Amino acid sequence: IRNISLAKRMVILFHIKNIWDKIYFHPLFYFIVVLSFITGHFRNLFYFTIIILVHELGHSLTGVLLGMKLKKIQIYPYGGCSKLEYDINVRLEKELLVLLMGPFTQLIFVYLVYYFKIDVESFFYTYSKFILIFNLLPIYPLDGGRIVNIILSYFLSYYNSLKLTYYSSYFILCITIIICFINSRNLIFYLIIISLLMELYKEIKNGNTYFRKFLLERYLNNYNFKKTKIVKNIYYMKRNYFHIFNYKTGFIKEKEYLERYFK
Repeated sequence: IRNISLAKRMVILFHIKNIWDKIYFHPLFYFIVVLSFITGHFRNLFYFTIIILVHELGHSLTGVLLGMKLKKIQIYPYGGCSKLEYDINVRLEKELLVLLMGPFTQLIFVYLVYYFKIDVESFFYTYSKFILIFNLLPIYPLDGGRIVNIILSYFLSYYNSLKLTYYSSYFILCITIIICFINSRNLIFYLIIISLLMELYKEIKNGNTYFRKFLLERYLNNYNFKKTKIVKNIYYMKRNYFHIFNYKTGFIKEKEYLERYFK
């Protein structure tokens, strides 16, 4: 470090500040920090947060390398969320890679901690397993729910895949609440479930906005999709496909149909 010039040090600090400025902690997270101090579990929360940050950096760095813009990294009591700016119509494979790199980066990080015998408590590994399993639950907006949505998008229209993802997420979340109520009385776990339920509700409210954005992107941009599909209306439009509409007057191209829709 001593051999690094002052100018280089300033550049490094500048980049660190930029990353830090993009990290946002949910208000409920601060409440849990206070609760962890009172109950003597702050070290547990520290390990938990470090693993989450590494997980989210896996998403964020992959997204940036693929040409996406990082807006911010949100840290919640149950996990995190990397807010990357990209088109809804981005190729499914690209979005899937960004989602998978979060768990993959987390696994690599935990392996390195174990390999180099870094002194951590045993529950560090327990928390890593919990975060990995919890984030892969098929509940939107967790990684698992988003992966389910991408898989469904290969078979269903964007509108229907989004709806089915929301409905299945609510169902699985309700089952999770019932199981927790029967088997656990942990206050922090209930706070995590409540915050997750609130996020799912906000996502559902924004469902129509997402769909209109999906259509507007198709109208304004020229995407290079290799597959073509004949559909009846906008609710049958799929990601990764170019569409021909079976209209009243005959078959018309996607651009022409969307031009009429937005006018």
